Amino acid sequence: DALPLSARSRILETHDFPIMIVPLIEEPPWTRRRTVTRADENCGSASSVSALVWEKCIEGNWTEIQPDELLRVTKCEAQPWLLLFHLLCTPSCREAYSLNTFRKEQISRLRKFLNNVVVDQIPVLEDVMRYMDELSIMDVPETASTGHGTALL
Repeated sequence: DALPLSARSRILETHDFPIMIVPLIEEPPWTRRRTVTRADENCGSASSVSALVWEKCIEGNWTEIQPDELLRVTKCEAQPWLLLFHLLCTPSCREAYSLNTFRKEQISRLRKFLNNVVVDQIPVLEDVMRYMDELSIMDVPETASTGHGTALL
């Protein structure tokens, strides 16, 4: 709530940060999957085996992650979720952000990423999950009236 009105307007209406966050969460640049070639320890000869590995950027370095640890949220992964929480669930931002069908569809795409494992690690996401559930049953206008002149000359 300490965000100045002009900054809030720029973040929500001019640059539309909630929509900009959607691709970051769907295709995170801090997680990658790649194929590496390793020497085969089981075979005495100089053969190699290709393996698929997952890596996450942790503290600026790519770190190999075991598949069972992929749902562990890193600092880089938490930042867009926390930003989304503040932009969608803070009363002043929620009032200032005018929804339309496009925004509703884009934001709703993130609902599939909110599961119990993620919410357990970032508890404030429970509010985001509730907001998205409300959004799914809410009727929104085709286009939002922002008060700006939208006539084409």
